[in-house]
Amino acid sequence: MRAEARGVGTVVASLFFLAIFMAASASLYFLLTQYGLYHSTAHEMAVRDWERLQERFAITSCRASYGRLNLTVENVGPISLRLVQLWVVNLTDNDHRWYPLDLFLEPGERAFNVGSNLYLEPDKDYEVFLVSSRGNKARAEIRPAELVHELLSYIHFAVLSPDKAPSDKNVIEAGWFHLYVVQRSSLEHAVKVIDVSLRFYDHETGRDITDAFTLEHSTPLPITLSPGESCPISHRYTFERTMLPRDLEGDRWVDVKAYVKLEVDGTLVTVEELSKLTLIVKGW
Repeated sequence: MRAEARGVGTVVASLFFLAIFMAASASLYFLLTQYGLYHSTAHEMAVRDWERLQERFAITSCRASYGRLNLTVENVGPISLRLVQLWVVNLTDNDHRWYPLDLFLEPGERAFNVGSNLYLEPDKDYEVFLVSSRGNKARAEIRPAELVHELLSYIHFAVLSPDKAPSDKNVIEAGWFHLYVVQRSSLEHAVKVIDVSLRFYDHETGRDITDAFTLEHSTPLPITLSPGESCPISHRYTFERTMLPRDLEGDRWVDVKAYVKLEVDGTLVTVEELSKLTLIVKGW
């Protein structure tokens, strides 16, 4: 009986020792596994942080070309990158939109016409962001309103009628006459004149009387002005007195407002100028 009890005790002790050993081994394995995972995660995070610090890209050109966004982006860092988002912020209306991208760039590589499928409203200010898969971003601004303000200082034009001069001595009753929009650019780069349109207003009342004037022909456009060049853009109109409102009687002074659409460095802008007391027409 004692021998059997001793044998049972030995077995129990062995099982207890084995259980302790297995528990210790499991704990050690768990600790080693967790350490390995921690080390692997820490290494991945260190590599990710290093890559994020090394990643550099820049928007080298940002403009609105014919109403379309046009970005040029360059990878200026030593590692490849992937651009995943394009944010377009309308600063004028406080409107934010984002668009997915999938653009890979090797070191030194450039991408052109990025975002060219996106339409931008004219005369609105925009801020754009490009975001990489590592979370880095580059930004640029498009401010046509500031460009218009700048252009007004450098683009000069006037409206005149050479075949009806002086205007206070020639009353147009019917028939045709010429109006010239004389333009001069003092910008340091070329300006393309895309379109010129005119509207006519009764000087005394301010009423729009454009319907009484019919454009027959004008100088073919577009035309490019180099710095310092000028261009008289001719418009031949006919005047029809019967199209005037009936309450506009006697000789009527006419103000002419010119709208000139220009392209400067791929950006379309429209400038306008009112030329007062340009013509006299015969009222009812």
